[in-house]
Amino acid sequence: MNLWNIKAHIYSLRTSPLFAWVLNAEKNNLRELVRRVDTIPGLILDIGTGTGHTLDVLPESKQIICLDRSVGMLNKINKKNQQNLKLAADAFYLPFQDNLFSFVSCIGVSEYLSRLIFLYIEINRILKDNGYFLTTISPPNLWNSLRRISGNRLHTVSAKFAQDTANNTGFKKMGELHSLMQCQHLFKK
Repeated sequence: MNLWNIKAHIYSLRTSPLFAWVLNAEKNNLRELVRRVDTIPGLILDIGTGTGHTLDVLPESKQIICLDRSVGMLNKINKKNQQNLKLAADAFYLPFQDNLFSFVSCIGVSEYLSRLIFLYIEINRILKDNGYFLTTISPPNLWNSLRRISGNRLHTVSAKFAQDTANNTGFKKMGELHSLMQCQHLFKK
């Protein structure tokens, strides 16, 4: 059993007033970036869906595929999102054909990965030309240092590093916003 399957049982505790305020600010930034996206006619992939708390920021679509390494997290997705296909898989080895998705989101995931470039390469592979990639990174700052002290294994990177990695893997920046603990990015292939 992996750590995220264990965390799935207590993940809803993140709704305390302070966490709710932080998460709400992050979701507002994500919604602002999504408003900049043209109509998305095709499939959407959400990498690192967890319990589904950010699915409501994604563009409307007939089909959203929710992907997470943790079956325990996927089982906690609320009833409102039960129609979405749920798949347990690794973000570095996405089980999809090339150029399949019109929109890929990866929210709150990159800070747990040590090699951001491999994630971006894999997302580029499955994303259609002119497709969109919505993601977040955790920059080095006081708040993320406190998260580390509390036991989280975070891999913080600067917004510039994320931008350079995106450029080097075939993405163009469409927007960037900042909140207390994250930078939110919208890229286009």
